[in-house]
Amino acid sequence: MNRFGILRQGLQAATILLSIMISPNMDRSVFNEDVIESIIALMRVHLVNHIIPSLSCTGHTASFASMDVCCDDETPQEEDKEEKEEETAAAPRKKQKVTKKKAKKLEKEETASPQILIKLLKKVYMGISSTVGLLTNLIERIDFLIHAVSVDDQPLLSICASALSSLTIDPAVGSGASRENTSHTHAVQMACVSLVTTIFRKHPKHRIVILEDLFPLLLKIPTSKRSMRTFPVRLFIKASRVSSVYGKKSSSGPCRVVTPHGGLRGDGQDFIQVITVLILSMIQACVTMPYSRSCQDKDETNARRLSSGLAECERTCKIFTTLLVQRCSKKGEEGGASEFRPILSNLVDDLLLVQLLPQFPSAEMLLLEICRKLCDDLVANSAVGNGKRTISSEPTYLTTAMDTVGTICSDTAAKISLARENPLVFAEEVDVDALNKGADPSSDSAEVNRCSCGRTTLVDTFMLDCDRCHNWFHGSCVGIAKDKLPDVWICDECTMQIMVVDQMKVFCAKNNDKESSFGKSQGKLDLSQDDKVHIMRVLLLNFLIHQEKLSDSTFSCNSRKFHLARFVKDINTDRKSSEGNVFSNVDLIQSQLLDMWDLQIDSDHGVFSQNYQRCEYLSDEGNAKLMLTLNASKSQLVASFPQLLGVIVALMGDENNVSLRKLAVKALSQIVQTDSSLMAQRSVREAATKRFNDEAISVREAAVSLVGFYVLQTPEAAKAFHIPLLLRLNDEGISVRKRVIKIFKDLISVNPSYPERAAVLMMLLARASDKKEDDGVRDLIYETFSTLWFATSDDVDRVHSSAAIVTPLRDTTSSRMNFVRDTARQMIEVITISSASKHLANLVQDMLNGQGEKSEEKKASQRKIDRVAAEKHCAKIVACLVEELVVFEENRDNLSQKEAGQQLVSILTTLHVFAEASPSLLLGHYDNLLHYLKAENGVPLTSESSIVIQVCRILSHLSPCLSSLNIQQLLHGEISKDLVRIAYKFGMLAAGAAVECLVKLATHQESERHNPLMTALMKLVRTFYTHLLKMKNTAQDL
Repeated sequence: MNRFGILRQGLQAATILLSIMISPNMDRSVFNEDVIESIIALMRVHLVNHIIPSLSCTGHTASFASMDVCCDDETPQEEDKEEKEEETAAAPRKKQKVTKKKAKKLEKEETASPQILIKLLKKVYMGISSTVGLLTNLIERIDFLIHAVSVDDQPLLSICASALSSLTIDPAVGSGASRENTSHTHAVQMACVSLVTTIFRKHPKHRIVILEDLFPLLLKIPTSKRSMRTFPVRLFIKASRVSSVYGKKSSSGPCRVVTPHGGLRGDGQDFIQVITVLILSMIQACVTMPYSRSCQDKDETNARRLSSGLAECERTCKIFTTLLVQRCSKKGEEGGASEFRPILSNLVDDLLLVQLLPQFPSAEMLLLEICRKLCDDLVANSAVGNGKRTISSEPTYLTTAMDTVGTICSDTAAKISLARENPLVFAEEVDVDALNKGADPSSDSAEVNRCSCGRTTLVDTFMLDCDRCHNWFHGSCVGIAKDKLPDVWICDECTMQIMVVDQMKVFCAKNNDKESSFGKSQGKLDLSQDDKVHIMRVLLLNFLIHQEKLSDSTFSCNSRKFHLARFVKDINTDRKSSEGNVFSNVDLIQSQLLDMWDLQIDSDHGVFSQNYQRCEYLSDEGNAKLMLTLNASKSQLVASFPQLLGVIVALMGDENNVSLRKLAVKALSQIVQTDSSLMAQRSVREAATKRFNDEAISVREAAVSLVGFYVLQTPEAAKAFHIPLLLRLNDEGISVRKRVIKIFKDLISVNPSYPERAAVLMMLLARASDKKEDDGVRDLIYETFSTLWFATSDDVDRVHSSAAIVTPLRDTTSSRMNFVRDTARQMIEVITISSASKHLANLVQDMLNGQGEKSEEKKASQRKIDRVAAEKHCAKIVACLVEELVVFEENRDNLSQKEAGQQLVSILTTLHVFAEASPSLLLGHYDNLLHYLKAENGVPLTSESSIVIQVCRILSHLSPCLSSLNIQQLLHGEISKDLVRIAYKFGMLAAGAAVECLVKLATHQESERHNPLMTALMKLVRTFYTHLLKMKNTAQDL
C-alpha cells in the first residue's frame, strides 16, 4: 500500500505543478521541459500499464505472458549448462519416489496458481481504480498546458498515442465488472478524447498522423454488445430504417417514426461508440472563424463575402473517409478488409443516430463524404457514364458499399418524411400588437390542453401552464420535473413568436432604424421560409449557449462554432434568394453571427434576447423538431439525396454487372420502405419495372420484392403493377414465383376487395395444377389458399384476436360468416373468368384429402383432424353458395339475360366443384337445384345448356349418397320428364349429362326395379336405338 501512496502523491504533485504552470501571467522560466516530460511519462505509464489493464481486468494475462516470455528468452547454451549441472548433481543421489498424494498436491498447486494470481490482482485493481480521479485531473491539466504553451512534437505524439489506447478499455470482459468500473472507464475515455481533440486542433501538422493512428486502434476497440457502445446520448426523435420487407407502418403521431424493431421511439437514451465521439470531436475542432473578403459578382457590384470556416473540417472528413474506404476495399488476401467493413457499418449507424443532435453537427458532413466516396467507387465499378469499368473491386466490398449507401439514403428519406409529418409549426402571421401586451392571467376560460403528444384526455398527471397563452402541457413532454419548476415558463410556440419580435428589435437597433417598418407596424408580419430558418437558427444557438454554460467544455464550444460557420456558409450561398424577406439584411445577419464566435458565457439568457427574464430556447421536444425541420430544409445531405437516389437508379440499369444491379435494387427497396412516395417518381417506377425482365433471377426477385412492398403500403397503386407481377408467376425462377405468390397473398389478405383478385387466384390455381411445378411453389400456393379460402374457425379467431378491442361473441361469429361468404364470392369470380373448373376442383379435393401445406410432415391423427375441419369449412362454403343462388334469384330482375346467365352458370359450376370433391356436402341442398332442370330460366340458349349440364352432373355425383327417402321424393317428382326433355332439346353434352344422371338415379340400389325413372330411361333407349337403326339402314342403301 506504500507504493499506492507514492503513486497518489506523484499524481497530485504533477497536477499541482501543471496548475502552477498554466496559471495566468506566469513567468516563462517556470516551464521546465524536463519536468513536463516527466509528468507526461508518468501519465503515459500509469495509463497504459496500470489503468487500462485494471479497468479491463486483463492484468493477469500480461503476467502470464511475461512469465512465458521469461521462459522463452533462455538461450540454448544456458539450457545445456543447466541440464549438465542437473545431471552431475543428480548422479550420486538416489531417485526420490513421488507418492500419488504428493503428485496430486503438486498438480493442484500448478492449476491453482493462475486463479490465486487473478484473485490477488483484483485487490490491486481496486487500488489502481482509486487513482482514476487523480489521473483524469492530470490529463485535464495537460490539456490546458497544450493550450497554453508549445510542446515538442515527440511528447505530443507520445501523449496522443497513450490517450488513444484508452479507447481499447473493455470494462465488460472481467467477471467482476461493476457500474463503478464502467463510470471510471467513461471518465478516463472522455478526458483522453478531450486531450486528443486539443492536440488535433492546436497542431494541424500532426492531424494526418493522428488519423492514421486511429485505424490500428479501430481493430482493438471492444466489439461485444455490452461494451461497444458506452457513450450515452439522449434522443427525442429517432428516424430509422424499416428492416422487415413486409413491415407495416405504424399510425402517425407527433414525433414518431417506425424503428427497426417495429415500435415507436420517443424520448429515451441510446448509446454510441466512444471512437465515434472522438472522430466527430476532431472534425469539429478544425472549424475556423470565417473572415471577411471582398469579391465582385456578375453585376459588378462589390459584395461582402465571408470565407468558409469549414474548409479544414471538410478536408479532415475527406482524409478520414479515404483512409477508411481504402482499408475496406482491400483484396481478401491483403488482410484487414473483413475487419474494417463492420467498423464502417457501426460508424454509419452511430452517425445516423446522432445526426439530429445539436452537439454533433459534423455527423452530417461525414455521412455525406462517406456517401460520395462509396458512390464514386460503385460508379467506377460499373459501366454507367463512360460505358467502361475503371476499377474492379471485390464483390464483398461492393456489397458493403451499396448497403451503406442504401442505409444512409434510407435514413435520410425517413427523416424527410418525418419532417413533413412533424414540422416545427410557426404561426402563419405574427401579431405584433398582441405580443407587446401581457396576457391576462385571469382568463382561465380559454385554458386547454395543447401538449404536442396529442394525449388531450390525459389530465391526471403533472402539467404546466404557459404564462403567456395559458395552455396546459405535460411536464414529461416538455422536460420539466415537478420538483424543479421555473418561476416563469413559456411554451415553444410563444417562445418562437416572441423571438420574432426580439429579432426585429435587434435588427432595428443595429441599423439605427427607428422609423423602420417594424416600428411603424400596427398589423401583422408575414414570415417567409428563410425568415423561419433564421429564427430556428437563433433558437438553436441559444440552446447551445445554455448547454455550453452547463458543461463548460471545449466540445460544446466547438459544436456551437461549427453551427455558426455552417450558418454563415449557407447565408453566403443563399444571398440572392434572401431578398424580400423580413430579415433580408445578409451582412447584418453575418455580423450578428460572428459576434458570437468568441462569446463569454456569463449570463442566464441567450445572446440574441432583448428580454433577460425568460428562457430563449425551446424544450427538448421543440429542439428535436427544430433540428428535424432545419435538417429537411438546409441539410447538404438532404439536398444531395436526389443525386444519390439517381446514382442508385442508374446502377440498376448497368447491363454488364449483375451483382451491382441486384445490390442497387435492394438499396432502392430499403429506401422505399421508409418513404413509399418515392415510387411515385416516374424514373424510379420505370427503373423498377424494367428489372422485372432482367436476365438474372436474383435481380428479378429483388425487383419483385421492391414493388411488392410498395403495393402493400399503397394498395391503390397495385393496379399499375398488376400485370407485370402477374406475368412473374410464370417466371422460370422458383424464388421469383415464390416472392410473387407471397405478395399477392398479403395483398389480398390486406385488401379483400382487390379488383384483380380473380385473375390472380385463377393463375395460382393453374400453377398448382401444373404437374411440372416445383413442390415448394405448390406448397406455398396451398398455404395461400389455406389462408384466403380454407382457414378454419380457429384461424379466423386468431386473426381477430390480434385486434386492440375484444369484440363480443356474436361479432366474432359474424366475422367468421363474412369470411366464408367472401370465400364463396371469390370462388364464383374465379369460375366466371375461367371456363375450366378443373383447377379449383383439384384444390378442393386436395384440401379435403389433407394434402395441403406440409401434409407429409404431419401425423396421421393430425391429418385426420385437418380433414374433418376442412369438411366442416367446405360445408359452410356450400351453404353460402346456395345463399348466393337465392340472392341471385331475388335480384335477377336488375340483370340482363346475358349477365344473369353468366352469373347463374358460375354459381352452379362452383357447386359442381364441391359435388365432385365431396358429394355429401350438397346432400341437404339438391332440392334447390331441381327446378333448373326445366330449362325455363330466361337466359340465352348457351347459358341454358350450361345450367342443365351442371345440375345433371351435380345429381350424378350426388346419387350414391341419396337415401331411399330421397329417391322416393325424386320418383314422385317430374325429374324424369325434365331429363328426357333435356336429352331431346339440347346438344350432345347436355344429352350425355342428362342420360348419365337418369341412369344413376334409375339404377340406384334404393330404387325399385320398375319405377318412373327406369320407364323413362327404357323409353329413351328405345327411341335412340330406333333412330340409330334407321341411320344405319340409310347409310347401307347409299
